[in-house]
Amino acid sequence: MSKSLPLLFTLASLVTTAGNAPACLARQATSGDHPVGLLELYTSEGCNSCPPADRWLSSLPAAGLSGPKLQALAFHVDYWDYLGWKDRYADSAFSERQRRRASQAGANTVYTPQVILNGQDFRAGNGALSQALAAMARTPAPVSLSLGTQIHGDKLTATVDIGSDTSPANVVYVALYEDGLHSQVAAGENKGENLRHDKVVRRLIGPLRPNAAHRVSATLQIAPDQQLANSGVVAWLEEANTGRTIQTIGVACSGQ
Repeated sequence: MSKSLPLLFTLASLVTTAGNAPACLARQATSGDHPVGLLELYTSEGCNSCPPADRWLSSLPAAGLSGPKLQALAFHVDYWDYLGWKDRYADSAFSERQRRRASQAGANTVYTPQVILNGQDFRAGNGALSQALAAMARTPAPVSLSLGTQIHGDKLTATVDIGSDTSPANVVYVALYEDGLHSQVAAGENKGENLRHDKVVRRLIGPLRPNAAHRVSATLQIAPDQQLANSGVVAWLEEANTGRTIQTIGVACSGQ
């Protein structure tokens, strides 16, 4: 379905206060010696061609195509809400991010489902994805990143440190996602379907420009209905002008 429209890191801690249950476990991770891929799925509960793409995204861990090789995120867009079903996970900021991606690629349309790998449109399957990840595994990481997070009440604060000087054209994004979400769709193109979603972005902060100490800090609001035990954080450094992903890391609150 398409529609024309205008146009990482060491995780120091994931800690929650006593008021948050279930708690995120303290975790440690590193971005490693090689680039980690960032896969973005642009999807919508109002699009009848999106459920297979959602299922494909959910299948990546079982296929061995996930962290530490790849971090995947599902961005639900809002421009199909007019068809009769309002996607409760959609955000106009995600639609705008997809439009910006299209503009960077020289395209004048956006569509769903769309998959973007490291800032580039990606339409191949698991074989091509495996090859792309293998190529990254043979490439030295261009930069090291670290991430420290803390949860206080209903907010998550993330601090990202870049291990070396970086171009002023590079920016940081931090996303808070959730797995295992379900929707019983009552209208629109997917009427009657019980849809399941993973890696759904609930909050996104960015672009953030590093300060003189090569650091950025951001606070993300945790959704009232969000289950932290099914959630995680992904952060990445990308080129602001081209959208090319430089390095990525993600940690699940459950430690799974």
